[in-house]
Amino acid sequence: MEHIRLTFQRDFRGDLVLVAVGAIVLALAGRVIALAVQDRQIGKTAAWLTAGSIGVLCLVVGVIVGVAIGASAGFLAFGAIVVNATVLWAWAVLLIWRRSDLPSFMSMGLALLIVAGMDAAAFAGQLRQPGVMAPVVVILCVATVVVFYHVVYRFLGAARVTTLLVLRCLAILVLLMLLFRPVLAVIPTGGKSPMVLMLVDASKSMSVQDTKNAPSRYESAVETCSAEMPTPAKRFDVRYYVFDSSLRAAEGLDDLLQRQPEGEATNLVLALTEGLARHPNQEIFAVCLLTDGNHNGPGDPVATAKSLGVPLYTVGVGTEEMRSDRVQDISIAAVDAPDEVVANNVSKIKAHIADEGLANRSIEVLLKDGPQQLDKQTLVLSNDRKIQVVELSYKPTTTGRKRLTVSVPVDPAELISENNSHDVHLLVTDPQIKVLYIEGAVRPEFKFLRRFLGTDPNLELATLVLVRPPTFTAGGTVGGKPLSGFPRTAEEFKAFDVFIIGDLDRSYLSTEQMEFLAEAVRSGKGLLMIGGTATLGPGGYGGTVVEQALPVAVGPRSRDRQETMPFLPRLTAEGKIHPIFEGLTEYFAPSAQGGATTTQAGGALPLLQGCVIVDGPKAGAAILAEHPLRQRAGKPLIVLAVQSFGSGRAAVFTADTTWRWYMFRRALGMQSPYHRFWGQFVRWLASSELKERSTESGVQVQVAKGFYHPGQRVEILAKVRDEEGQACDFANVVAGVKLPDGTVKEFTLARRQEQVGVYEAVFEPSLPGEHEIEVTARKQDRVLGKDAISFTLGRPSAEFEKLSLDGDRLAKMAGAAGGEYVKLPGLSDLMARLVRRYETRGLGARQPTEYAIFTASTDFRKHLKMAIVFGVFIVLITSEWLLRRYWQLG
Repeated sequence: MEHIRLTFQRDFRGDLVLVAVGAIVLALAGRVIALAVQDRQIGKTAAWLTAGSIGVLCLVVGVIVGVAIGASAGFLAFGAIVVNATVLWAWAVLLIWRRSDLPSFMSMGLALLIVAGMDAAAFAGQLRQPGVMAPVVVILCVATVVVFYHVVYRFLGAARVTTLLVLRCLAILVLLMLLFRPVLAVIPTGGKSPMVLMLVDASKSMSVQDTKNAPSRYESAVETCSAEMPTPAKRFDVRYYVFDSSLRAAEGLDDLLQRQPEGEATNLVLALTEGLARHPNQEIFAVCLLTDGNHNGPGDPVATAKSLGVPLYTVGVGTEEMRSDRVQDISIAAVDAPDEVVANNVSKIKAHIADEGLANRSIEVLLKDGPQQLDKQTLVLSNDRKIQVVELSYKPTTTGRKRLTVSVPVDPAELISENNSHDVHLLVTDPQIKVLYIEGAVRPEFKFLRRFLGTDPNLELATLVLVRPPTFTAGGTVGGKPLSGFPRTAEEFKAFDVFIIGDLDRSYLSTEQMEFLAEAVRSGKGLLMIGGTATLGPGGYGGTVVEQALPVAVGPRSRDRQETMPFLPRLTAEGKIHPIFEGLTEYFAPSAQGGATTTQAGGALPLLQGCVIVDGPKAGAAILAEHPLRQRAGKPLIVLAVQSFGSGRAAVFTADTTWRWYMFRRALGMQSPYHRFWGQFVRWLASSELKERSTESGVQVQVAKGFYHPGQRVEILAKVRDEEGQACDFANVVAGVKLPDGTVKEFTLARRQEQVGVYEAVFEPSLPGEHEIEVTARKQDRVLGKDAISFTLGRPSAEFEKLSLDGDRLAKMAGAAGGEYVKLPGLSDLMARLVRRYETRGLGARQPTEYAIFTASTDFRKHLKMAIVFGVFIVLITSEWLLRRYWQLG
């Protein structure tokens, strides 16, 4: 079976207006001029000038319409032609009325109506299909000839007028063939038609009604497809899919009507890539994406569209700006909450509240833990549509992971209620690390270090400063109570987690106090002694029980124990991977030595002003930092050394001028080198990485947060320690993730570089709901420990964070893929253009047999054909002219 198709090699919308309107107006002008000449109203010279002027005017108007077809140019052309025709018609009315020629009067009126109707239809876009335009052109041209010849009918009779009409119409048809270059194609009905993929967004944002009592966006999209797609389906193999965070096939338009927009996310990248992947060996003519463009999945939709290799046509569904007079909504745009808070301490949670169309209403913002209300704040909605921030307070009393909810009440006028609540996941840890900092003088190191330790929310600082021997001034708290004085009993020492001893001579500590201090460290506490003129060896700690806990032999009392050369510490191989220097190694790189060379971190640390000389490290101690230039006994001077002492940890830092680092890159706040160094130092001394959870297992698993949006990756972190409680680098760590559907997915965690005992992996969840991660660590077939943690994927309100149509994104996607962007009402015109492109650019495997007048293998043959056709036109026109002369017509 075969069918016939007529197409044209030229886009003739402009030519149509030029030929049809020009022919009618010129015929009308000729008719008027002829009547004027006959009545001797004007002479022949004036007639030629008038005809020439009218011809030029019509030609200019035709060119404007044919080239620019835009709204403004079209309006201008339409007005010019109407004015021209109206003036000519008015002149003709006067002449015809004087001659009492009623048929001529009627023909003039008909000609004007044809001109106006033709222009209106062309500019309204109704005559853009070849199947409609070609007959219209023929009818208009025939009407033009009839208007021209009807007056002479009574002089020539039916036979002669018919002959002239046929010759003139044939000449015009030949002229149209020259202009439009028709192609007659015989198309086989067998084989496959090119495919068009219709991808319809079925996420929750498509359930929005842009106006009240109107269909939802999804319903509007499907109803428009039902009305506009039957005709394109005759040309293409149309396949329908719905998508949200996944792609699903639909069995035609009826199936689309039965579905509901319930998806928790919009993943445009997945829709495009998987849609093409499902048809790898088929010719895909185009991909049509019907969506509001609110992508909230992974990947870049514009980059994906650019790499498709198939034209992408995006159809925007919705309103680009949901104005307050059309949409009324209260939403929680975002919530700022710390990932980790401390028990029995007040933490602040900030809720960002947005509203549209509900100004000046008073609402309550609630913070809840299940049914228990934790805090409530009243908010008056803004009148200028700005996001307002409400601060809520939370004081946990128990440790562990908490899932709180921030919510606002649903107003009866709201279209959407899913975005009125927001879950908050955080970890409540044990109370702060309790630090006792003892100094022998108010020196710069004490001022800056006390300032930092006192502002760290996870530390509770108590200080003792010698003001005049033997009087100490106490500051800060321990266990929430003010420090009353120097600890004197074993229980008072065990109330602290970390002891920092500054420039304090051992004479201010009794033997019993030093024994209590050493025993506290042995039981699991941390001890740090920093440099000064009256500490370590110069302070008389050599041979004491305190020295037994330290990682170095401090040496005797001597004033020669002070090195005053400025320097920047050089990290040892062990120091570069130690938790104290995590994220700081670039500041101590060799290129930074001397303090003048800029590092990748943005500058070199200021130099320290000397250090205390100690005798050397003890067996089992680890040297983390040393002097880059000075040595003792052939080895570099020790700057930082650490060791385990019983269940606790001890360290010696021989310098005392780190306060010079305080101002360096201060804008980074807690991430500045100074803050990070001391923060990590104190936490390592307190063994905080082993105490964050109340468990004795040898592994601790962490995720960054308890809730993830669709498309986000979950970074799983496991800290493993061996039988002796030390970080373990040689474990086999396996994670099993229990998915919401009950299945379990297992994978192995890899050891993190430059961090001892830390293992990591990345998991990409796809199913919304609760996920439980269980991590097992083994060493030589022995289980070191197990730990579990959970997180949730998918927040219902994620689809409603942005409701406006993202036309800019859709336009960029279409432009990147060689297609175009239209709004939903333009789907009809888009499909018409696709059908036309299909008919004019070949049919792939279904190539037709074409019969074209001007198609030829060489330019010579093509021009020869054109010359022959044009010759036929000349013969017809000449024959008609000779007959007119023979029958004595002007």
